[in-house]
Amino acid sequence: MFWRVWADAKETYPGITMAVECGWPVEARFLNACIDDDRGERNWSGPYPMHEIASIMLAAGMDPMATYERLPKELPAHEPLADARQSARLLATALKSLVNDESSNPDRKQP
Repeated sequence: MFWRVWADAKETYPGITMAVECGWPVEARFLNACIDDDRGERNWSGPYPMHEIASIMLAAGMDPMATYERLPKELPAHEPLADARQSARLLATALKSLVNDESSNPDRKQP
């Protein structure tokens, strides 16, 4: 089921990328298992690049290992959809922080 949704998203949104909270071990092993289910078809169609939200949070000065308060729609904890909602919000917060930092510090070198 997941792989079909991912394949449809890649077709619908060319250039789509995947973001994961912390890619190892759960997400990496899950994606590996999905590819192993049909290696001939899926071997080169996994998410690449796969962006790690924890690394973006660290770059924005946030502690990726901290426990962050959840909004009502991000509950209960450890429920996949609720966790994804919180991860998306934390990613947006980190990216906004990085953009704001860039606009307030125009001399900062671009990677």
